[in-house]
Order: sequence, then C-alpha cells, then structure tokens
Amino acid sequence: MWTRTSIFVWAGTLLLSPSSAQPGVRVNVRIFLEGCFLANGQLMQDSLRVQHLLPLDEPYAELGYVHVGDGGLEHTSGTVMEGTGPDAIVDWVILELREAAANGFRVSTRSALLQRDGDVVDMDGSSGVSFDVEAGTYFFSVKHRNHLGVMTSTVLMFGPDGTPLDFTLGTTQVWGTNARKEIGGKHVLWCGDANGQVKYTGSGNDRDPVLTLIGSTTPNAEVPGYHRHDVNMDGVVRFTGMTNDRDRILLTVGGTSPNAVRTGQIP
Repeated sequence: MWTRTSIFVWAGTLLLSPSSAQPGVRVNVRIFLEGCFLANGQLMQDSLRVQHLLPLDEPYAELGYVHVGDGGLEHTSGTVMEGTGPDAIVDWVILELREAAANGFRVSTRSALLQRDGDVVDMDGSSGVSFDVEAGTYFFSVKHRNHLGVMTSTVLMFGPDGTPLDFTLGTTQVWGTNARKEIGGKHVLWCGDANGQVKYTGSGNDRDPVLTLIGSTTPNAEVPGYHRHDVNMDGVVRFTGMTNDRDRILLTVGGTSPNAVRTGQIP
C-alpha cells in the first residue's frame, strides 16, 4: 500500500486551478513493463485483460496514491477492454507532469491505459492523454503499481498538439542511473516494486508479501486475480514453480546478490 510517506506523495505539491489551464497539454507516451514484456515480438502480454481481471476504474487511489489536479476517478468502458491485437490494454499506469523549477513537485497527474505495443492512451482507448494545465516546460514521469517508475532527465516542452515521449528507446534520456532495463534492444521498466525500491531480503522486502498472499504455510499455492504482487502480470500470484513471481524479484536486484536493493530513480 502506498502511504503519505511514499515517494509517490510529495510535500508542497503545487496545485494548478482549471481556470489557468489554457491551452492545455496532451502527451503521446510509450513504455514497456518488464514483467509482461515479450522480447521476441516486442509486445507485452495482455493476460490480465484476457482473464477479465482489469478494473474499469483506475486502481491507484485505492492503493494509496494521491492524485494532483484533475487526476483520479478515471473510468473506461468494457468496449475498450475488449480490444485485441497490439492495441489491447495491458494495465493502468500513472502519468505525472512535474514542475520545471522545483524538480519534483507534481503539477498534474492522470491515470491512463497501457496498450500491448507500449502506447499509453486515454479512456477512449486510442487518444493521447490530456492534462488540464498550461502548456510549458515540465519534467515527466511514468509509474506502475509493481514496476519502478521513470522520469525524463531534463524538462521538455509540452503543449496541446501531443508531445511524443518514447521511454522504450535508449536515446530517450531519463533521470538517475540504470533507471530502465534493456531487453532485446528495447528499454523497459524494472519489475518487482512495491514501495519505490525492489528488495528480496530484509525489512520491507517484496518477496515476503508474495508468500503472505498465497499463505505462508502453503508456498505451492496459487492465488488468481488482479494483485500487485503478480509481478509477471499473468493473472496468478505464485511463490514457487514455473513463472513464479518471487524469482522475478530476485532477478531485478541481481540473481547472485539477493541482499542488494534496486531503488527507483525518480527524485
């Protein structure tokens, strides 16, 4: 659960009133999530959608994320969720416009839909995502419920015409060190996150909640559903066996260094 002490909530957040939002901002973002990325076809699997597990209402407020501006309460339709092919919906993500001067204060946030080909779209399942703020220069970040987020390394100009931003390309500069992982020539968000960092051992690790969810005395059990601990996003939480979620956490911190910690690079 995200809390008010999480990196997802920033003290002194700047709110921007709708009355000042002229002419507005639209973004055309592209990202890949490691947990469900298929390198061969350079698409993500949409197992959650196929199993009818994706919610029609944005899930992040319930997880403790506090939206800013006009974000939150986003709702899509069953028709959008029924789409197939490269444009099929994989999951919900969070998009954040961040103040250029303060480098961190969130100006406006939106929940949006992620497609198999990496495109992030608005509630109609096809349009770029709009923000009710003034056009101008901003940092931009993307977050997901069980992947480490990513942010631009510098401020960019955003306006109403649909600013393109492709985080799958190595040429797109991002904040921090090793903020993304390269697979098959594409850059993806690291999987395994629950609270801004990925840990396999120690206090607040990401491994133990997987075991707790399935039952600490039954490590071979499986729990289907839309769960944050489903790191590979196949619709089932597993601690052991093929395609388990525990191993993905270990690989993120380093398979030979289970005590290591991989920290998100959004400041």
